[in-house]
Amino acid sequence: MAFEISWSLPSGKRQQILCASAKSAIAEIAARRLWRAANLRIRENEGVPLTLDALTILAGQ
Repeated sequence: MAFEISWSLPSGKRQQILCASAKSAIAEIAARRLWRAANLRIRENEGVPLTLDALTILAGQ
């Protein structure tokens, strides 16, 4: 299952990355320190929005 992570830079420009697994998505969020970003969006490959908590649970399975 793939995950799309997107957020806005302070300049307003949107950034987006695709991750192959929940664990890699959590690793990217941690590496970029995005867990506090108010505009962080996480979506499953089918477009289903997820919270950071839900993604963490999926990564632990």
